[in-house]
Amino acid sequence: MNKNLAICTGGNRGIGSAIVDKLHELGYLVATIHNDYSQANGNGDFQFIGDISSPEDIDRFYEMISQQTQGFELNLLVNNAGIATAKKFQNLGVEDFLGMFRVNVLGVFMMSQEFVKRCKKGDNKSISSRIINISSVSGLKGFSGHAHYCASKFALNGMMQVMAKELSKLGLA
Repeated sequence: MNKNLAICTGGNRGIGSAIVDKLHELGYLVATIHNDYSQANGNGDFQFIGDISSPEDIDRFYEMISQQTQGFELNLLVNNAGIATAKKFQNLGVEDFLGMFRVNVLGVFMMSQEFVKRCKKGDNKSISSRIINISSVSGLKGFSGHAHYCASKFALNGMMQVMAKELSKLGLA
């Protein structure tokens, strides 16, 4: 039996659900975290309903998978969860902007930091773990009505470049 464990944020529907299906095909046990209470019966082996922009929910999620997946090696994080809304620049409020960044950037940051900490603990001396961050063409080009979304994806792409440089030195990529 394959002992590989993957995490997929937002793995309950859409692209995330397809990612979970593919990870299952590849032999992974999959843990998901999402905030859609109506989709509590997604296709992940271990599901947690929570908010990736909440440090407390992230802690509870990682503790849950730690307790329920003993004997499995945590070696893949797919940061898929994200939000997108359309609103003209002049109509954007501060909360619109901050809300987008909380999920699309801060959530990825916190999920990834905790993943790195946990991959470096215990018997996992030779880290062969990977982080995959899902972005968008909106992180390369601005689109009318999406200033806050584009800004969050530009920020995510910049953070990913730094993560790649720094984490590759630890054996993560």
